[in-house]
Amino acid sequence: MKLLLKENKYITLLAIIQFSHILEICFMTTASGRMIPFLTLVSKVPTASERGSFMGALYSIRSCGSALSTLIAGLLISENSSGKLMGFDITGYLSVFIILVTIYLTFHINKGPQERSLSSV
Repeated sequence: MKLLLKENKYITLLAIIQFSHILEICFMTTASGRMIPFLTLVSKVPTASERGSFMGALYSIRSCGSALSTLIAGLLISENSSGKLMGFDITGYLSVFIILVTIYLTFHINKGPQERSLSSV
């Protein structure tokens, strides 16, 4: 199967599939790679004897958060009578709001231990 592009150049379906696989590999690499620094920092929080249960609880919370966000997005996105998907804008605004709240909470949570360690010196 061939697709017609500009100036009568053809591209095969195989080339499209290969390109999509390259994009998928790049996405999965970057999506997984960004978690490594986070997990390195988080693994320093509990003591060595509590680290296993802490990391297990962390992954459980992450999985529940992922499932909850998928559920909410599924409730917000709908299809109208013409087949057009509606609600992506609300889902995007909600995502941006949650990211901003997370950044705010991260700075405030990180501020606490630093102030405590400085006052104890």
